Amino acid sequence: MKRKLHLIVLALLCHFVSIQAQTVWSGSGDGSSWSDAQNWEGGAVPTAGALVEIGGDVTVTGMVAEMPGQVKIKANSNVVLDLNMTIGNGTLEEHTVIINANSSLSFGTAENNRTITINCHPDKHGVAIFGGSDNSNLTIVEGSTLDIMQARFGINVSNTLSTLLNAGTIKISSGVQDGIKSAATSTNTGVINIDNVSGDGILGSGGTFDNETTGTIIITKPADDGIDLRAGTIFSNKGTLNITAADAAAAGNNGISVGTAEETGSFVNESDNLTVSGGVSADGRAVYVYDMGDFTNNGLLTLDGGNSGSRLFVKGVFENTKGAMVDLLDGRFNVNETGILTNDGMFKTTRDGSGGFTTGTVVNNAFFDYENSNNFAVGMGMITDEGISVNDSSDIFIDAMESCTVKLANASYDWYEEGTLIETSGVDGMLTFPAASLMNDPVELTTDYEGVLITVLNYCEEAFGGVINQINPVNVEPLKVFPTLVQFGESLNLDLSALGGQNMQVDIVNMYGQVLSRNLLPSGQVHRMSVNALPVGQYILRGYQGEQVFVGRFCVVQ
Repeated sequence: MKRKLHLIVLALLCHFVSIQAQTVWSGSGDGSSWSDAQNWEGGAVPTAGALVEIGGDVTVTGMVAEMPGQVKIKANSNVVLDLNMTIGNGTLEEHTVIINANSSLSFGTAENNRTITINCHPDKHGVAIFGGSDNSNLTIVEGSTLDIMQARFGINVSNTLSTLLNAGTIKISSGVQDGIKSAATSTNTGVINIDNVSGDGILGSGGTFDNETTGTIIITKPADDGIDLRAGTIFSNKGTLNITAADAAAAGNNGISVGTAEETGSFVNESDNLTVSGGVSADGRAVYVYDMGDFTNNGLLTLDGGNSGSRLFVKGVFENTKGAMVDLLDGRFNVNETGILTNDGMFKTTRDGSGGFTTGTVVNNAFFDYENSNNFAVGMGMITDEGISVNDSSDIFIDAMESCTVKLANASYDWYEEGTLIETSGVDGMLTFPAASLMNDPVELTTDYEGVLITVLNYCEEAFGGVINQINPVNVEPLKVFPTLVQFGESLNLDLSALGGQNMQVDIVNMYGQVLSRNLLPSGQVHRMSVNALPVGQYILRGYQGEQVFVGRFCVVQ
């Protein structure tokens, strides 16, 4: 009987202690200070390990003498923690911070930089907004820091109607399994640093995740994926994103993983500061686009490390858009059977051998710069290549065959001569030279990519004659020159026998538009002109008589 009574008393004491450990904010004191006992129900400041509930619209300030075990934000509340504090002792089997429905929690204020440290039980969540907590919001204010040392999910926002905004700094350490799990609208304008977590760095379970232009995300050596996008998650990067896969990464451990075989996921890069490494393992992949995944690159994507033969592995859809670049460094892309890769920008690699391999579908409409090979490697796939290799731009010659229109790649780009915009090609890559637009013949065209240099030969005379002489192209006439191929050291014949009137000024111009010689010749005769001083190459004869301009071509050969 005594033993039974003892157990009953012990149970009552434990129940009493549990009740005492729950401390509820009343705000009856000064209405803001954590250390004011009158602000707490029962007139006592929370003790170490206490389960704290805060409700209402309140900014809590002051000093925290003893570390609470949990902070819970009541429904329909707006709470600001404007103080430095640690929550959790790492052993209490409770989620450390919970935000309930229609509530908001802010760490820090614009005036004060605060640090909130969370040490959660390894099977619980550091900060949690659960599925039923509609319209709940978590904000880390600019200048403040949320430091999560241990947790199952560092931050878990499971409600699609809620938001996560980081304008300050989030640090998530190796004691955490998955850094941030979000099905909400998540926005980063500050810094997120996720280091050596035992699962995913960022796990998208729906909603959107935006890294804005001022945002920086660094994810180092997660055991699974740096960013794993599932359940329709859309990740947009406009800022700085740097991911390094684990040292022991396997084929399923990726820097960025987009979608799954059953779930959609999307990644859109708008930045020139996206760097992803597959790590030191020969198996990890920098980027893996799964069957239901979709990756669009509108900026500069730099990929390093991991499996060099599958640095970019595509089972879904990958698009490199106009003006964008994928730098594979010493790796290649690998497009699997179900994959589709479209390039309207540029791919670069220094890899020995092919820069791309496919058993799927590859469409190259623009540029590739494969330092050691110009070839795609085709497994059982299909490649449509209407692009331009820029390995050695000095070897790219296109014969326009006297036309004013020439095809350049298969995508729309601005084209320049000596830094001056000539024209923008159409979406099919067709470039039409405007009348009186060119200064040289042949003409060297560049575009917005460094290293792209295309020489166009034999285009229409209207395009060449006008801009040099500032005349209407209808005044341009052919000049009779023979032979058009002149042996080095021999002479050229210029036939002016059909022309009467005043003398003609005749210039010899090289392909860079430089006038090499100038002669005044009588009309009505055939003139023999020495070209002894001209090296092997292509040249233009330009003759001026009044407002008439005459143009001819010849080449000096060995």
